[in-house]
Amino acid sequence: MRDQVIDRLDRLERENRRLRWTVHAALAVACVVLLAAQTAPAAPPAPPARTITPIVEGAAFHLLDTDGRVRARLGFSADGRPQLTLRDANDTARAILEIQESGAPRLSLNDADGKARTTLVVNDDGAPSIALTEQDGTPRARLALAQDGGSDLTLMSRHGKPIAAFAVQSDDTVGVTLSDLKGATRLALRTSAAGAPSAAFIDADGTQRLTLMSAGGAPRIALYDDQGRPRTMLMAFPTGEPALSFIDPGGKVRAFLHTTPDGVPSFELAGEHGQAGLHANISRDGVVGISLTDADGHLEAQLADSAEAGPSLSLASSAGVVRARLGLRSWESPYLDLFDAEGTVRASLGSIDLQTQEGNEELRRPSASLVLFGEDGNVLWRTPFKEKR
Repeated sequence: MRDQVIDRLDRLERENRRLRWTVHAALAVACVVLLAAQTAPAAPPAPPARTITPIVEGAAFHLLDTDGRVRARLGFSADGRPQLTLRDANDTARAILEIQESGAPRLSLNDADGKARTTLVVNDDGAPSIALTEQDGTPRARLALAQDGGSDLTLMSRHGKPIAAFAVQSDDTVGVTLSDLKGATRLALRTSAAGAPSAAFIDADGTQRLTLMSAGGAPRIALYDDQGRPRTMLMAFPTGEPALSFIDPGGKVRAFLHTTPDGVPSFELAGEHGQAGLHANISRDGVVGISLTDADGHLEAQLADSAEAGPSLSLASSAGVVRARLGLRSWESPYLDLFDAEGTVRASLGSIDLQTQEGNEELRRPSASLVLFGEDGNVLWRTPFKEKR
């Protein structure tokens, strides 16, 4: 019995010792935790809510690089114009965007010396343009778009004078102009609304002196006097025949040389009112003819020559009817024929072939012969009476 009591006491004592160690360990851990809590830094407080300002106002804003240099500036120019300036590392303004006094925007791109070399502008009427300049400010090229839809490109000399221009008008016609060093246009190339091309050569005074053109299938060359009036024109008709015209200061054609579609050459001289005065031609069968006409265009005289009929000179009435003809027969005998108002031979002086009364034989009259005819063409009288058969 005693032994059981002793064993139970020993077991209780061992359990008590384990409990004390457990309590001591728990107290030690709690102390460590409390000590760490006291020595640890306090957590930072939560940042307050940020307030975003919707509008930033100021007289100027600068954008700085890492070295503190101003590389961009948004502000106003000395005369009060709003302006955005971008600068390079050498503090040189390389790009400037501004609003001009007129309200038109302007963009300038500068070189390393700060000189504007390219300028983009939109005018008050809404027409944009781009200008390229030399370092000294001399304009060398300009590209522009007009308000009506036309566009043009202009190239300048080293003195700033326009010497070449290419333009497209609002009606889609195209023009190219070349100028001298003084800026005066000397050559102009154009197309019409129908697409017909033309070239104009201009003197130093601005007067057109020569043109090349093609319209309606008829190419032509025109020469002008010092007053800009056309005086000579060479052309080819749509059917192919060539023509050369000489024009007076009033614009009237006074001389005209051409060939007909069938290849017959002709030459005409006209009066001051444009009516024909002289006409010369060579027919396809080789007949050469020169005709004189009056102010109304009626035949007055005609000089002709052919292998079959021989040379002759004809005179006509005011109605254009031949009344007299002087010439050589085909057998080289001279003659003079006189005609009535209807164009019928009424008298013949010189050699002539006459039909016999039977009508089956010709009788050739001698050179010293005179024959008179009636209205019906029958012989009324002749001398001498003997005919050469």
